[in-house]
Amino acid sequence: MDTCIASADERIEKIDHLLRHIKADKLGGHNEEDLSPAYLARLNSKLEQIKQQLSSYPDQLINGLHQALLHGDELLTNELSLLISNGNHGSAAVHEHLKFRPHLSPDTDLSTVHSMIRGLRRYTQLPQMENYADAPADVQAQVIALLKVAEAVEASYVLNHNGNNLVELIMIRPSEADRIARIILDRQTMDTALIASILDSAAPSLSNGII
Repeated sequence: MDTCIASADERIEKIDHLLRHIKADKLGGHNEEDLSPAYLARLNSKLEQIKQQLSSYPDQLINGLHQALLHGDELLTNELSLLISNGNHGSAAVHEHLKFRPHLSPDTDLSTVHSMIRGLRRYTQLPQMENYADAPADVQAQVIALLKVAEAVEASYVLNHNGNNLVELIMIRPSEADRIARIILDRQTMDTALIASILDSAAPSLSNGII
């Protein structure tokens, strides 16, 4: 019984820590004493809503959010705070952002990252899941690969004429997602046959786009 109480207390402490961080974000460096009573009342009401939202999250997500905050990844924690504060995103969306955002470029903006993660449901090659952060390791590897290549496509100016073929290549060779993304950006191509031939080339200069 003591163990359960300690676990519950620890969960409450972590939620309070997350709330303090979100509150600090919303205060934006201002002291509470300098703000109007009406503004503080609205802020406290919003924080109470966020507290109820956090309280509905599973332990795994609360622990992950708390670890992200402790590790001091400012970009990730700020984006997570925005998603949580928005109130329109369920725990699965927050969990997926926590899990997959670190695999993408910090230069990719939040709305693009969120759109790409939501877009995972459009890939019929993936098993349909409510929360890909809970997927088996092999599926998560495919998800990360798809996101990395989607990010490269977003940054390129190439029109996607054979997307299904490219997705199939990524699903088969998820460990080579970084190379696929690099080829798309360097060669400005989404020709799946060409990308596959470059991947299979034994010459590093060819795969790196030097030749």
